[in-house]
Amino acid sequence: MKQRILYLTNIPSPYRVEFFNELTKYMDVTVAFELRNAKNRDEGWQSEESYKFKAVFMKQLITRTESAYCPEVFKLLKEFKNDIIVVGGYATPTGMAAILYLKAKKIPFYLNCDGGFIGNDSLFKKKIKAFFIGSANYYLSTGVGADKYLVYYGAKKERIYHYSFSSLREEDIEATVKTEDEKVSLRKELGITGKNMIVFVGSFIHRKGIDILLKACKGKEDTAVVLVGGSDISGYEEVISSKLKKYIYPVGFKNKEEIKKYYQAANLMVLPTREDIWGLVVNEAMAQGLPIVTTNRCLAGLSLVENDKNGYVVPVEDVNAVKDAIEKIFEGDNAVEFGKKSLEKIRNYTIEKMAMEHRDIFEGR
Repeated sequence: MKQRILYLTNIPSPYRVEFFNELTKYMDVTVAFELRNAKNRDEGWQSEESYKFKAVFMKQLITRTESAYCPEVFKLLKEFKNDIIVVGGYATPTGMAAILYLKAKKIPFYLNCDGGFIGNDSLFKKKIKAFFIGSANYYLSTGVGADKYLVYYGAKKERIYHYSFSSLREEDIEATVKTEDEKVSLRKELGITGKNMIVFVGSFIHRKGIDILLKACKGKEDTAVVLVGGSDISGYEEVISSKLKKYIYPVGFKNKEEIKKYYQAANLMVLPTREDIWGLVVNEAMAQGLPIVTTNRCLAGLSLVENDKNGYVVPVEDVNAVKDAIEKIFEGDNAVEFGKKSLEKIRNYTIEKMAMEHRDIFEGR
């Protein structure tokens, strides 16, 4: 008989659904969701994969953009008190209520942490975070960045277990880097011109740093800059030169298969983020053989990108550093060689491996 496990999480993110489905190979999985979809997400973002696990969409008493308070959680926690329980986040109303209940009833649980950055918290805010984070018995962490965050807020290092965070299946990772002829052909199919192509994937919000990318591309008027995730660039007019403007392509929201074509057509992925708790687009671009330029405020970059090997991690909001990194990658055969290193690195980050790592963690507790 498979071991039972209850996961609490906010929404059915596509990569989470695939992970939960994979985990059913080893465990009897129930997932309790606070919402069916976040209010600020495009409906096309939702997973099309059917659920192999038992999905419980809890009734909401209070709703927020990406979370809710669901009193039904107490019934589930009581039902699974003798099984594995994973709280997917301490910052949602349901997550906090669950932690208070589990702590009061002395029921052991795992707290999952994709990552975090230590901020300039007030003493009160720090104590609140330390209470909820420190209440867990065990921790599931994506790596050193998440470890640092957890320990700062009260986690015991010896209780932290690592897993290879990914949105990729083994079949999603390309065998080789596309040749330049193949990339040119794909760009032609997509209606993109330019000697080289940079791709950005993400929301068109200040935090993602599109303005930094556009400033860094000033003077590179022979390079196409493809922005996937939105279509309105009116907020960036001041940083776009007249020569560069015709090489900027805001292509809107794209599904997983559509995005893959843009990755394959590109020579480089740039994510000049001001803060990303992880940044799964880094995994996805590497799986298509791309070098990466990102910042020290992107945990995926800190874990997966090695300077002068498969890209560069630069200081946040440093336009010149982004510009220099792009120029280095476009020198000689660097883009191809860096892309090969990306493929080698990312083969260890798959949903299949992530599920097996979780199985081993839970079995070895």
